[in-house]
Amino acid sequence: VVVPAPPLQGVGHRPRCACWAQRSAFEIEVVPLRRLKRKVGANGQHVMTSRRTRNSRRSNRRSRATANNPAPGSRVRLPRRTRNTPAWFGLARGQLEVQHRSRSIDVSKPYRKQFRVYPLSYFMNSNPSMEESDKIYLPQSAFEEVSLRHVNLPMTFEIRNPVNEKKTHSGVIEFTAEEYKAYLPKWMMDNLGFQIESIADITSVNLRKGKFVVLQAHKTAFTTLPDPKGALTNTLQRFTCLTQGDTITVRYGSSCYKLDVHETRPDPKITVVDTDV
Repeated sequence: VVVPAPPLQGVGHRPRCACWAQRSAFEIEVVPLRRLKRKVGANGQHVMTSRRTRNSRRSNRRSRATANNPAPGSRVRLPRRTRNTPAWFGLARGQLEVQHRSRSIDVSKPYRKQFRVYPLSYFMNSNPSMEESDKIYLPQSAFEEVSLRHVNLPMTFEIRNPVNEKKTHSGVIEFTAEEYKAYLPKWMMDNLGFQIESIADITSVNLRKGKFVVLQAHKTAFTTLPDPKGALTNTLQRFTCLTQGDTITVRYGSSCYKLDVHETRPDPKITVVDTDV
């Protein structure tokens, strides 16, 4: 029913009739008296509340109880943020989602998830020098789930192509990628046979420190460089892991040289951070 609203008589004024102001000053909703319930307010006055208001309050209480004590494996339902919601609501909501996720996952098992892979050049804030490393970009949700498990630092991951079963290992640059997307160096995608938007299985692993590495150059021109050892050392400083069977690229000036990882000890997959190999 649309009728002109009565003039206001002060802040907090309620009309004596069973009506509630809705949406604008010229729209009111007529509520039957049988849907109203008399309630004594904090100031001792009688307050009329409708059935819709009472049901809304019950629903909010159920939502808060479910969010604070969610059942294992259930999906938590959180209230939506509105324009008048305080700023700390977003932080509290994120912390609650992390707590619920930690209850619903088995932290005794390693982190494993499938992602669509893209070259590093597709990432907005990528550094071109990272193409000569083994580091990747992963989403923020991956960090939240991996941090709940017992992992060694720096974090290392196994990347596997489910089509040809080829695998390698890598570190991580940042956890700033979009959800369900991973950004890999171009040489890593070529070694594993990935195309753009291919599916990759990424699993968190703990690797042992390397003690011995054998590299074999594709061309003898690499051995004739003025300082091949220095060029190789500068390249390996950008690497976190080495996997037996991989092919890495060493840049010297404007030239690039490919080397095969022929052998690694004590395992076929090692970490080269803070080690002498």
